[in-house]
Amino acid sequence: MPIVIKDFEWKQSEEQLSIEVPLHGVPPNKVDVFTAPQYLKLTFHPFFFEVILLNPIDISQSTCTKTSTHVVFELRKLCSALWDTLEVQNLSKKEKNQLKLRLIEEEHARLQKEREEKRTKKAELKRVAINELIQVDTRERRRIEENRKAEESKALGDINEWKLDVERRPKQTSASSRINSPKVPPKKKVPELTPIPKPRSSRTLQILFTPREFPTPSRESLLEEENEFLSKQAEARRTAGFVDEDLRPEEKNPQYLLARAAEFMSNKNYLGAISALSFGIKLRPKFVDLFLARSESHLKAAEPWMTAQAPWTCTSQ
Repeated sequence: MPIVIKDFEWKQSEEQLSIEVPLHGVPPNKVDVFTAPQYLKLTFHPFFFEVILLNPIDISQSTCTKTSTHVVFELRKLCSALWDTLEVQNLSKKEKNQLKLRLIEEEHARLQKEREEKRTKKAELKRVAINELIQVDTRERRRIEENRKAEESKALGDINEWKLDVERRPKQTSASSRINSPKVPPKKKVPELTPIPKPRSSRTLQILFTPREFPTPSRESLLEEENEFLSKQAEARRTAGFVDEDLRPEEKNPQYLLARAAEFMSNKNYLGAISALSFGIKLRPKFVDLFLARSESHLKAAEPWMTAQAPWTCTSQ
């Protein structure tokens, strides 16, 4: 049950009415206020304050101020007179509740009507503004169109004057032009054009290129350096134990080369495995297993060097 506040103070004059309601320690931002022309209500847990005024007040000329300790109502009376009491007297509880409900409904209806009037006024102002913009735009378009027509008529007038001047000139100079004009030689007869022959039949021309180990063309390569590089590669493959020139046609199979590389890996001949796998990749560049196996061979071949170069090797305890 809320605690009804009875220790409020009020004072009046013939035109004004002041009511001070204590907050009893409740912060002012926790207070809900409802005002009607004849009904006031404050709700701030666990307190409650309401009063049904003896006569109506002017809401538009009244104020409600929240301080740290009180809520102060400064109310403007509709009729200038002193009141005998602040509240309506001699009402039963049922009659008081009915009157309070009627006053609240009337205030809600008034607020709803004000909102509708504001909405209607806002829509009307928006419509007037849009009409004004349309009129401004129409006047601007009309002005632009008039300027365009004026410029067009001016340009057409200049063209018409030029046409009249051109039409007058031949009549004045026709005789002299016939006397002084040189004889125009007759036009030569243009020979008839020969018909265009039909297009020749097309065929495909096959161009064969000399096979090379390098992707660059021969004109951009140095033959001695290439031969030296190829001989070094062949020597390295022979040292590693794999020479692709020694393979038979049936041995130039990616699966065979993968198995041969696995054999080299088991014997710790990592260079031979790399050579075999590189030749297999050259034959089948989309065979993923060859790439994976060659990566593993490179890692195995680099393990001694990585171990020697790693100062950060730590031992487990």
